[in-house]
Amino acid sequence: MIRYDIAKSGQSIILTDTILEQFKRQKQKWWQSERGGQLFASLSVDVVEIQLATGPRPTDRRTRCSYLPDRLSEQQEIDACFSKGLHFVGDWHTHSSKQPVPSQADLRVTRSIFQSSTHQLNAFVLLIVGQASFPEGLFVGLFDHLGMHKLTGLVVESFGKD
Repeated sequence: MIRYDIAKSGQSIILTDTILEQFKRQKQKWWQSERGGQLFASLSVDVVEIQLATGPRPTDRRTRCSYLPDRLSEQQEIDACFSKGLHFVGDWHTHSSKQPVPSQADLRVTRSIFQSSTHQLNAFVLLIVGQASFPEGLFVGLFDHLGMHKLTGLVVESFGKD
């Protein structure tokens, strides 16, 4: 499990071993198209535990350097997960680099989703899966009204070798 503390708020984002294993399987080789989906979590006062990462879907549009999700399918996922007590908290996708960083397009899309969505969250999560071992191979950031804030992960438990 990896824990990402959210500044001085006392809150943390938790990526469970199950989610980390899923992301390990989705790592993008240099010749493959990007993959992605949505992140759903259970929320408590101090913990945002990512419990489900959807995607990729056959209806998404993907190239080696871009990922455009099927927005209708995404809304259906949000509705279905919310009825099960899971909240949409952000998106994930892959990059073929070892240590991913968000592109300008990633930031633009995340800003648009954050501003146009109806939600009660202070920020959305952007998670990018790269080629390096975790946590170095993950970019985890929070996007709020001020912009993107990169978080630093702390491995709490061993989740196996990459």
